[in-house]
Amino acid sequence: WDGLYPGESLVQTASGEKVLFFGHSANEMGPEVALKYIRDIDPDHILFIEPGTKDFFPNMLAIREILLKKGFNILFPCPTHEACPLQGSTEDWCHQFIQVKQDSEVERLSQIAKKDRRNLPLIVHAFSRTLKRSNPTARVIRVLPETKFSYEWEVCELNHLQHYQIMKRGLSKGAQNLLSETLAGA
Repeated sequence: WDGLYPGESLVQTASGEKVLFFGHSANEMGPEVALKYIRDIDPDHILFIEPGTKDFFPNMLAIREILLKKGFNILFPCPTHEACPLQGSTEDWCHQFIQVKQDSEVERLSQIAKKDRRNLPLIVHAFSRTLKRSNPTARVIRVLPETKFSYEWEVCELNHLQHYQIMKRGLSKGAQNLLSETLAGA
C-alpha cells in the first residue's frame, strides 16, 4: 500500500478486516503522525511494536487514550480500559522483553561490553475495534532485585499497581528457577 511509513505494513484479512502494524516507526514519526495514518487507513486492528524506552512510553499512552476514545479495545498489555497507573511517572514505564539469541560474535562483544543483548526491551500494544479481551489479567511492570528470602515484583493488576513478595521458603528449586527468570511484561 503506497503511503505507509517505513516500518509499517497493512494486511487485509480473509474477512476483509484491515490490520495495521507499526514496527519501530511510531516512535520515529510521533503520535500525531501515527494517529493521522490510523485515521486515514481506518484499520480494524492495530499492533504497535516499539522500542521499550521510557522516552517513548508517554507517546504510547497518548495514542492509547485517543484510540480508546475512538472505540478501540485494548487487547494487550493493559488488563482494562481504565487509566494507566503509570501515567505521569518519570521512572516507571510499561514494557515487555523479547528474548533473542545472537550470533556468537555478537554474544562475545556483548559480554565484553557488559551489555545484555539477549533480553531486549520493547513496548507492544494491540488494539481492535471488533475483538474484546475476555479475561482481564495482571502484568509484571518491574522485577525488583531478588533477596535472599524472596522475589518481589510490581504488578499492574486491573490497572492498579500492586507490590508482590513471593517467599522462597517452601518453593522447589524448579519453581525458584522459574520465578528468577521472570521479566517485566510477564
